[in-house]
Amino acid sequence: MNPWPAIQLSLLVAFISSSLLLPLAAWLGYLLQRGVLRTLTRWCLSLPLSLPPLASGVLLLWLFSPLWPPGAWLSQHGFNPILTWYGAVLASCLVALPLAVEAGEAAWQRFPKEMMWEARSLGATPGRVWREVGLPQVAPGLARAWILTFQRSLGEFGATLLVAGNIPGRTQTLPLALYTASESGNHSEAAGLLGWSLVLALAAASLAQWARSRAS
Repeated sequence: MNPWPAIQLSLLVAFISSSLLLPLAAWLGYLLQRGVLRTLTRWCLSLPLSLPPLASGVLLLWLFSPLWPPGAWLSQHGFNPILTWYGAVLASCLVALPLAVEAGEAAWQRFPKEMMWEARSLGATPGRVWREVGLPQVAPGLARAWILTFQRSLGEFGATLLVAGNIPGRTQTLPLALYTASESGNHSEAAGLLGWSLVLALAAASLAQWARSRAS
C-alpha cells in the first residue's frame, strides 16, 4: 500500500482544522479571559475533551446526517460532510476545540493592556499599537493554539472513522490506514505506517514544545 495519500490527507486535515479553529479559539479565549463568558460556557467547551472520540463522532452524525432535521436542511443546500474528507476536518475541529480555546485564553493572559494604553497616550495610532505592542505578545500563544490543534488532529481516529469513513484514497487518514493494516494482519505495512506516524508525531511535538517556550 502506498502510504502517501493517507499521509497527505492527514496533513491537509490537520492544517485546515487548525486554521479554521484559530480565529474561533482567539475570539473565545479573549472573551473567557475578560470574563465575558461564564463558567457554563467553559464547561460546555471542555466537553469534547472528556467525551470518547466515538461519542463525538456520533454527535456529528446526528447533526449532519440527512436523516435528522439539521443534516437534511444542510443536505438540501449542498452540504453533506458524511463520508467526505471535510467530514474528517469537522471531526478534528470538534475534538481539538477544548485544547485550542484553552491555549487561546492563555495567549490573552500576556496581552499588555497597560502598555498599549501608554502607547496610545503617546500618540501612536491603534493599528500601530496593535502591530508593535499587542500582537508580538499574543502571537506566540496563538501559534501554540494552532500547533496544538494540528497535533491533536494528526492522531484523531474515532470521530473521523464515524463521520468521514475509511475510504482509501478519499477519506482514509494515516491513523485509519494504520488501523486497517493492523486489523488485516499486514504487519509489515502496519510497521511502515507506524513509523510514519511516529515521525509526524515527533515533528508536531517538537513544534509544540517550541511554541510553548516562545509563549512562556
